[in-house]
Amino acid sequence: MIILTNNLNSDYHIVTNTNASECERFAATELAKYLYKSTLCSIPYFSDKCKKRGKEILIGKIQDMIIMNKSKMHMIKFIMI
Repeated sequence: MIILTNNLNSDYHIVTNTNASECERFAATELAKYLYKSTLCSIPYFSDKCKKRGKEILIGKIQDMIIMNKSKMHMIKFIMI
């Protein structure tokens, strides 16, 4: 089981590609909005150009996923395309 929030805190943030489409940006903002409505926890939203901040919920095609090798795949918790 993956726990996204615990006591109004989260180790996760939402990440999109720097050149994300309008649809991908909309998906990220809607996900953040509905996660907040259901948990009262604000999960921040960043571009993949920003420094990695911990656990990620990935939306769309993320550059780091392309170069990531299989030994590091366990670090990816969610991929939503």
